[in-house]
Parts: sequence; C-alpha cells; structure tokens
Amino acid sequence: MDTRSLLVPVLILVLYYIGSVIFYIYIEEWSILDSFYFMSSTLSLVGLGDIYPKTDEGKLYTSIFALVGNSATLILCGVVIWKLSDKIIEKYPLLTLLPKIVLIPTNKETNNMPSIKLLICKTFIKLFMFLLILIFIFALLFQSIEDWNF
Repeated sequence: MDTRSLLVPVLILVLYYIGSVIFYIYIEEWSILDSFYFMSSTLSLVGLGDIYPKTDEGKLYTSIFALVGNSATLILCGVVIWKLSDKIIEKYPLLTLLPKIVLIPTNKETNNMPSIKLLICKTFIKLFMFLLILIFIFALLFQSIEDWNF
C-alpha cells in the first residue's frame, strides 16, 4: 500500500489532535486525558456528552473541529479501503464484486490522467460544503424553534 496517499489526512488528524489538546487545556481548563477523550468521542461521532465545552470559544472550536476532523477521518478511511480493495482484487480476481476505481483519461488525445490529489480535494470540498450547509440549516432551525443563540 502506498502510504504517501495517507500522509495528508493522517497529518491533519495528528496536528488537529495536538492543537485541540492545547486548546482545551487552556480554554476549557481540561486535563490532557479529558481533552483526548472528548476529541475521540467527537471524531467517532459518538459525542457522549459527559464532558462538553462550556465557553463560547470552546463550542465554536468544537463545531469546526468536528467538521474538519470528521472529513479528514472519512477521507483517510476511503483511501485505506480503496488501496486495500485494489490489492485484494489483484490477488484474488474472483472477488470482482468489490468496486475497483478506474481512472478514465481526461484528455483522449494526450491520455492525461486526472490527479488523485485533485480528485480527493474536490471530494473533500464537496463533502465539507455539504456538511457546512446542513449544519447551518439545522442551527438556524434550532435557533428559531428552541429559541437558542446561534
């Protein structure tokens, strides 16, 4: 498996974890373990709720953390599954029920292939914008229905 394609999502997650530990230690006054626990439950979409940010800065940061962190996690999982499925299909051709991604040349004359990084970035941007719009709509709904602040 080519680990270079995993570098960007892994790097984003590691830097986000480190930055978030520092953020929650200083802003929410949590311990390192509490910060790590909260981030893990947020990234896994469990959101247990036994600890949660109490400051406005913490709430805003957690919203951004969940969007970017979940997107990076989904991209990382997608790349790993894609790479594993390629290896499995090459090794066991009878398992052709697994989808294999075939890149079609974007320019038939020169046979230029689309960049994997460009495809991943486009997918990430689309998913991120979709999540952002969805969360914004639900935030406005909760604001009006429950009389909450934004």
